[in-house]
Amino acid sequence: SGSKKKRIVNELLRFGLIRLEYKGKSRTVHLFKAAWKYLDMEPPKSTGTGGAIHQFWVREIARTLRKRGYDVHVEFALGPARKRVDVVAFGETKIGVEVALTSLEQELRNIREDLACDVLDRVIVASPDEAFLKRIKASAERDDAIRPHLHKIQFRLLNHEEKHA
Repeated sequence: SGSKKKRIVNELLRFGLIRLEYKGKSRTVHLFKAAWKYLDMEPPKSTGTGGAIHQFWVREIARTLRKRGYDVHVEFALGPARKRVDVVAFGETKIGVEVALTSLEQELRNIREDLACDVLDRVIVASPDEAFLKRIKASAERDDAIRPHLHKIQFRLLNHEEKHA
């Protein structure tokens, strides 16, 4: 039940075994080394860069695109500048996905660099934070380097009920 879960999470927080991370409507639990030691388990190997929420969404998007038949790569370097993209999917179209959780400036830079590599047919900017996603879209529409390529860009809201890219 909800009250039991809340009590357990509060106890784990009180003992310093976990940290909660929030971004938009997403919440993840990060286990500290002491928690893994207590469980007598090894923590999972990290995939990609970024925090737990970023890694969660990168894995979910990669899994969804694989199910759709794409050849998927995480943190893949593209073009002569070797620009790293969160998720790249090769199939009938070449898709790059940026999981947007950081600053507006960083996300606009990612979009510009993804477009500049001139490899991708489509760039998807995905975020669990609807307000942040709207700010990115509005800024992209005003950006001189991005505006001519808006037809190649999709802005997608990520949510736990509907995990897809």
